[in-house]
Amino acid sequence: MISNKYFKKLFSFTLVMILIYILITPSDCYANTNTKISIEDTISDTTLLTEYRQYTFAIKEKMKIKISVSVDNVSNNDGDYNYITFDLDDNEYNTYTDYWEINEGETQTETFELGIGKYTISIFGYTDNLEQLQYSFNMENVSVYADNISIPEKTTVVVGDSKKLKTTLLPSGAYSAGITWSTSNENVATVSKYGTIKGVSAGECIIEAALEGGNTAKCKVIVKPLYATKISTTEKLSLYVGNSKTLTIKATEGGKKINVITWSSSNNKVAKVSDEGKITGVKAGNCTISGKMKGGNTVKCTVAVSSRPLLYITEASFDINYVGGIEPYITFQNNFGKTIKYVYFNTYFYNTVGDPAYCEIQNTNYQRLKITGPIKNGVTDSYYWDAVIYNNATGKMYLKSAEIVFMDGTKKTLSIKKSYK
Repeated sequence: MISNKYFKKLFSFTLVMILIYILITPSDCYANTNTKISIEDTISDTTLLTEYRQYTFAIKEKMKIKISVSVDNVSNNDGDYNYITFDLDDNEYNTYTDYWEINEGETQTETFELGIGKYTISIFGYTDNLEQLQYSFNMENVSVYADNISIPEKTTVVVGDSKKLKTTLLPSGAYSAGITWSTSNENVATVSKYGTIKGVSAGECIIEAALEGGNTAKCKVIVKPLYATKISTTEKLSLYVGNSKTLTIKATEGGKKINVITWSSSNNKVAKVSDEGKITGVKAGNCTISGKMKGGNTVKCTVAVSSRPLLYITEASFDINYVGGIEPYITFQNNFGKTIKYVYFNTYFYNTVGDPAYCEIQNTNYQRLKITGPIKNGVTDSYYWDAVIYNNATGKMYLKSAEIVFMDGTKKTLSIKKSYK
């Protein structure tokens, strides 16, 4: 019978050997070789359980490749299980491409469509008896190559922008053996080895695509300037005193980008303009706003500034509640120069086709909307009413007139005649 003392010595010896193995074994415990190869090469090599082999190759044009891998029969024992693994990976994007297991004595063949880039083949051996596995593989280009290429006859690009030209190869489904790109004028447009053109300066040039073993296609490239050479804007504008509006600028010639515009007013006491083209009415009168674009033309806008209405309505509309009740709201400013006591809006409601929207309860489309002050001069405020009529087909509110009663007892009636939705 074996004593416990013996087991303890055996355990200690085993533990020491494991530690020694860990200390002397490199972090990458498998021997590794990396060999550069080319398409059409035939590779013959060996691998053990503790070894793996790597082979790298590059593809300059998209192609179809057939790869055949064979493993020799090295085992004399039917119970042994010997095989290799074969990995094909795309280096640039680090994406898994394909994985095989090939047993000894077997051959496997696959066809791949590979794009431009660098690839790595990794082979790892698995053996039960630690014998060397003899393997071989070869790659064959089985692509059908095009003999005709076409590109757009004409294209446009803006200075500084890039555009990839679309290529069509014939026969359909064929591969390119190589395309050589060139430009007739690098000062106007350049072209990359992949057919991407870039605008350099305004003008025209010819881009050529020469297909290896085939024809040469041409494209006329028109390079437009980055900035517009001519702009336009609103020619006339009406404003109330204190109101503002920013002019809209459109590029009419040259590039689409608007360069710096220097703005000025012929009379800042009537209307002033900001660096962004925002015009603000100062007092009643007329003036001209000018905008000079750097490297381009000058635009002008005639501005008519008028005093705000005595009863200045800035917003008016209505909501329809869940039972079809019409709830109006009006925002206005008091510019009468004195305090308002009451305002009565003579209001009519119409449906979406212009007919009177009669209240389903009162059978009328008219309401006299009352506001109770005091509303001091210059004050702007909003006023809301609960449901004044019930008709969920209402589409328009028409303010015909307003009756104003002032705190001093005087009255005034104003014609409005304006519709609000």
